[in-house]
Amino acid sequence: MSCIDHADAAACYRERGFFIAPEAVIPRELIARVLPHCDAVAAGVYPTGVPPWRRWNVGSPVKVQKIDQAHLADDVIFALVTHPAIGAWAARVTGARRVQLWATQLITKPPGGGAQGNIGWHDDDQNWAFWRGEVLTLWLALSDVGADAGPMRFLPGSHRFPRDGDRGDAYCQDLQSQRASILRGLPEAEVEPEVEALMPAGGLSIHGRYTLHCSGENRSPLPRRSIAINVRTENSAPVAGVEDYGFCSFLHVPRFCPILYAAEGDRGER
Repeated sequence: MSCIDHADAAACYRERGFFIAPEAVIPRELIARVLPHCDAVAAGVYPTGVPPWRRWNVGSPVKVQKIDQAHLADDVIFALVTHPAIGAWAARVTGARRVQLWATQLITKPPGGGAQGNIGWHDDDQNWAFWRGEVLTLWLALSDVGADAGPMRFLPGSHRFPRDGDRGDAYCQDLQSQRASILRGLPEAEVEPEVEALMPAGGLSIHGRYTLHCSGENRSPLPRRSIAINVRTENSAPVAGVEDYGFCSFLHVPRFCPILYAAEGDRGER
């Protein structure tokens, strides 16, 4: 089944655990408007007066840079991640009646970093013990992502692999050995070729909490830029008694955790 045919989006997502939009979802001119604001936040400028929660490797010429909750720091970034097309697209692909943002990660993969730019095979569930149910990642390209830019790579059907097997580690940079370990013991018929998430600026992909994915080094001459938008649907809830690092503390505060999509008649949680 093709993962670029929008007519098959929902079926593809269910079968493979991810879907890649066949064309840009956000206009390129809006992406161009947002980029200087991303640069300003990276430089420590927070127009809203609210800083991001965490900053990782910001300014490194070789390592992947990440800024958590960047949407809190800048209204233009907030307007981007809450663009109506994003929530509506996610709802069409997943069948959700409600889509709520609960985290963002502004990501830059510098060129020329070699293996230091690798993000190991992993699933997002490893970091989401405080959620039960349907939580997802939307990955929005802020630059063109070609095969040489270190795109995300998905293992189709890996959301159905045994949970007690090797589920990877995002910090491992030996992608080949890691992949072999993950696939060891699986029937050959269950293993499909990897799929690269190639997309233009403004393109989107979506994957579920159990879908294995990674990204390799950026061999292009330009930084690979993106923002990951973590969302949940109506089929999710926080897990009581589990450390949530603050992510579940603001679910009823729209400036922190806005509703990206609500079906007609859906009044949300009480």
